[in-house]
Amino acid sequence: MSADVLLHALGLRGFQLIETVENEPEGTLELHVARKETGKFPCPLCGSGRTIKRGRVIRRIRTVPLGLYHTVFLVFHLHRLHCYQCGRTGTQKVPVAHGKNRWSWQLAQAVLELVDKMNLKAIATHLHISWDTVRRIHRQWLLRRAQERWKQLRSVRYLAIDEISVRRRHRYFTIVVDLDSRKPLWVGDGRGREALEPFFQWLLHRGIRPVAIAMDMWHVCTDLVMEYFPDTAILYDRFHVVSNANRAVDETPRQLARELAAREAKAIKGCRWVLLQAPERLAKNPKAKKKLEMVAEFNKPLYWAYLLKEQLRTMWDVCRDYVEAVSYLHNWLEEALRCGVRPMVELAAQVGAHRSGILNYFLHPITTGPLEGINNKIKALKRNAYGYRDMTYFKLRILFINEAKHLFCG
Repeated sequence: MSADVLLHALGLRGFQLIETVENEPEGTLELHVARKETGKFPCPLCGSGRTIKRGRVIRRIRTVPLGLYHTVFLVFHLHRLHCYQCGRTGTQKVPVAHGKNRWSWQLAQAVLELVDKMNLKAIATHLHISWDTVRRIHRQWLLRRAQERWKQLRSVRYLAIDEISVRRRHRYFTIVVDLDSRKPLWVGDGRGREALEPFFQWLLHRGIRPVAIAMDMWHVCTDLVMEYFPDTAILYDRFHVVSNANRAVDETPRQLARELAAREAKAIKGCRWVLLQAPERLAKNPKAKKKLEMVAEFNKPLYWAYLLKEQLRTMWDVCRDYVEAVSYLHNWLEEALRCGVRPMVELAAQVGAHRSGILNYFLHPITTGPLEGINNKIKALKRNAYGYRDMTYFKLRILFINEAKHLFCG
């Protein structure tokens, strides 16, 4: 293979090979190259031809393996040029590397072709480069794609907001997902105001106002949405409302056990798993059904709490429109406040305070369900990578987590 063909294959047209330095035992090859002397040296900063040489600079760029040589460097001998047009001094540009990167675009392309099929450590071993170089290449590519996604974003109708624990000691990320495209749009540090406010400010700057936002009952999210998007409908997700109802039912036996006689206490002992299951599942389990009948016979308040939980859980299934849901929830609140069971009364007060957000589901039928699925993928991504030290890289991986085709290895 001639030197010109080799340089053309490496994307170096207009260059000449000065020297090769080989080390076969170590599998290392250095190709020393320089631009051909054509008499014209355009300014690397403004493009003007009014330049003068001001010394030389040597720059080493790692490129793809070649045959037996798994470590190949392109060593560029570059001129430093002073421009009379702009008055600045700069170094000739390297055509195969972006900015100050120490790897060629061919090596970056090889990494990006493998990143969805192998984990980073396997790619580093395969290409005989460091794990950190693989991470830097992938991170730079993800950052460029994220910037392109945000620039192309023109409108958003429905959003979902939730937080996920990423480290011990209450380290959280706040995730925002576009429910139409099912793509994460934002990953904020923490779960407070500082995690969401920059994203809302960016949406306002772009003139984007969502139609509805689904979330849990965390008051920080509610306050921010009302402050930045007062016309946007707030939806409190069904999953979180039912989860609060289950916690209230779970707390009820502990509240009642202190006041019960021995026979009644025995009836509710070990009933927690029964009270938290749906009736359709209990119907297939005679033992569980018998246990629930004992609760109904010996502890009316606890059984009433169970029925109230089930009535609230089925509201989203039995109500066909907003008007019917308003009436249904109003009747449920009256019964819950009248039952006299403290955990259920507290639940009723919480539901009543958030009733408009709960009922908005019947105007905009969206949930945070897709976001819960993404949260499961994030946990798998973190677990298979044994954690992330570079949290910026972790957040970029989350933004494109739906496009990953491998087993979320880090």
